[in-house]
Amino acid sequence: MFFGATMSPNPPVQIQCGSATPVHSAREIEAQELSDLISSQKPTQILDLRHSTDFPKGRIPGAMSVPAITGKPKNLRDRCQSDRYIVLYSWVGANPSTHAIADELNTLGFSSFILKCGWEGWISGGWPVEAEMSFSPSLSLDAAA
Repeated sequence: MFFGATMSPNPPVQIQCGSATPVHSAREIEAQELSDLISSQKPTQILDLRHSTDFPKGRIPGAMSVPAITGKPKNLRDRCQSDRYIVLYSWVGANPSTHAIADELNTLGFSSFILKCGWEGWISGGWPVEAEMSFSPSLSLDAAA
C-alpha cells in the first residue's frame, strides 16, 4: 500500500503533454488506493472539484464540494488540514486544472493526490457513492387517494 504512516513530500511526476513535459508534484492514485485509504481511516480530506450542482447527485463518500472554479489553492488553505492527505477528483481524472490545484496545495505544505480515474472511473468501477435524497414533485401521498 502506498500510504505509509508518515507524510512526506511527493516526488515530482513527469506527465507527457504535447512537446513539453511539465513536472507535477501531485501523485495520481488509482481508485483501489483511495478505497484503501478510506478503509484505513487515515486522516484524509476528499475534495470534489466538479460543478456544485453535480455534488448532491453523487459523490465519493466523505467528499467535500469545492468546485474547481472557486477551488483556488489559496482559498482552500483554510479549509484543508495539513495533517491529512488531500485527494482531489474531477469528472475525468487528472487534467491541467486538477494538477495546478494539487501542485499549489503541495507548495503550501499539504500532501495532495489526484484520483487518476476521476468521478467517471469511480462510478464505472462500482466503488461506493453517497447521494442526497430527493423527491420527485410528481410523487405525493395524495396520488393514491
